[in-house]
Amino acid sequence: MKTNTKTTPAIYRVEDDAQRKALTSPIRLEIIGHFTSPEPLSVAEIGARMGRPPTAIYYHIHQLEEVGLLVRAGSRGSGKKVEVLYRPVAEHFDLTPDRGNREHDADALATLKSAHRMAARDMEAALRNGTGRYEGERRNFTASRMHARLDAESLEQANAHIDALYEIFMRESMADNGDGDFCSLTITLMPLRGRQGSE
Repeated sequence: MKTNTKTTPAIYRVEDDAQRKALTSPIRLEIIGHFTSPEPLSVAEIGARMGRPPTAIYYHIHQLEEVGLLVRAGSRGSGKKVEVLYRPVAEHFDLTPDRGNREHDADALATLKSAHRMAARDMEAALRNGTGRYEGERRNFTASRMHARLDAESLEQANAHIDALYEIFMRESMADNGDGDFCSLTITLMPLRGRQGSE
């Protein structure tokens, strides 16, 4: 197997318009999400993790490569059975919208909608296959929506906990932890001022 050993940066800020639009697709978000270790993956391996045939994701792999979010990281096999290996350009992607840029705002909203659709599918699958643990210190299934007026101190505390969750997932997503529970995390913290009915 031939692989590219170039170090992958931890976080990549997505600022290019084509890259932003590429990540509005739920399938492409899911493809990126299945790189859970430093090892590169073939199209067949990505498809197997997603439960899809390789033919169903070739186009999306090509689109991610074309905009520079996936790169070729080597090959595996020989002769007519050579598989191209891919890796993302970073372990995680920062999709924070630019204030005042309506097009970027629209792309960020589309990506968020895709992420929440994927979260709903994850919940549906967990309910169907019975893999959820709903209580205890090793709970892996929880979902809620809450509203509160947070003062400065409470916002700081909430953000500290959110950052701690990000750090755990960022650390473990690149660890070789084959025995652990494969979990997804979708977090949305939003101000409600300005939304109809929020005041």
